[in-house]
Amino acid sequence: MIIAAPYDNMGNVPKSIRRAKTFKIYVAEDGGVVRSKLVFHFGVNKKTPLPELLSAQGAEVLVCRKASGGEVKAFEAAGIKVVPGYEGNGDRCVAEYLDKTK
Repeated sequence: MIIAAPYDNMGNVPKSIRRAKTFKIYVAEDGGVVRSKLVFHFGVNKKTPLPELLSAQGAEVLVCRKASGGEVKAFEAAGIKVVPGYEGNGDRCVAEYLDKTK
């Protein structure tokens, strides 16, 4: 499973998906993260709609703090499930999400 999370310069999940310039992509296998990388949504990538950018990274799930109805529809149209309600350290949020999916 590939999970994306907005990521601030402190490693936390920020309040807004739209304002996030960085996303961390997690590759999970057997209930744990096996690798991750940062993807930047500014400069040249800013011209690409965010759902399309994350979909191109293989993201299946977006763990976030909150999302508007329009954001959820846009991500779902790109094949990405939006899971709001996560706050704090991004790595810990993804680990919590994985624990809930076991």
